[in-house]
Amino acid sequence: MNRAALVLGAWLLCPAAALAQDPVPPLPLPVEPIGPFVLDARAVVPFFKRDPLVAAATGIEQGHLPNRGLGLSVGGHVYLLRGTSVALGLGGDLLLGARGRHTVKPETEDAPEGPTYVTRMTAVTPQLSLNFGRREGWSYVSGGIGWGTLSIEQEDEPYDDAPARVRTINYGGGARWFARKHLAFSLDFRFHQMAAQEPATAEPGTVAQPVPIAGRPLLPAARLIVISLGISVR
Repeated sequence: MNRAALVLGAWLLCPAAALAQDPVPPLPLPVEPIGPFVLDARAVVPFFKRDPLVAAATGIEQGHLPNRGLGLSVGGHVYLLRGTSVALGLGGDLLLGARGRHTVKPETEDAPEGPTYVTRMTAVTPQLSLNFGRREGWSYVSGGIGWGTLSIEQEDEPYDDAPARVRTINYGGGARWFARKHLAFSLDFRFHQMAAQEPATAEPGTVAQPVPIAGRPLLPAARLIVISLGISVR
């Protein structure tokens, strides 16, 4: 009887002793580098400076120039060199179109609204990027030289000629956070340094010397801030 009691007691104590042991720590998750590529689609908010030189060139009062707008951009990057936490990328963004509007308010309640002025911007911006982080999220700095267009005109009296493409230097940074395996939230903050836009001139051969015609005026060089929010897919 005593022997049976000892065996039963040992059998009951074994699970308790096993439970008292420290749990086996989980194996660390493997560290994965940034993936080979990413595609972006973002809503764009450009901030247009109310420049007195632009007001003088266009004949629009400085306070009536649009100062921000909305647009859409798409782009992507391929990561050529990928380390554990650093990657070198090559890609760019295409700003399909951003537009800002400002309608002059009437001076009195009974008076009609004044004219509406419109600022439009497009840009093709190749970029070389340096990325810091892991596969599930990373930040970056990037920059490059491309080209873009900028136009400022009265909405109901647009110019006949298209805006000239000018050299555009872009630089900035942002981040991507992957909440799901293939889908991320992305944020980008970028400066666009646009060269001056020359005024429209007569076609070569029509006059002895090129002279200004009734077209778009000279626009001075401009630095624009563009903030974009959207999604990334890999």
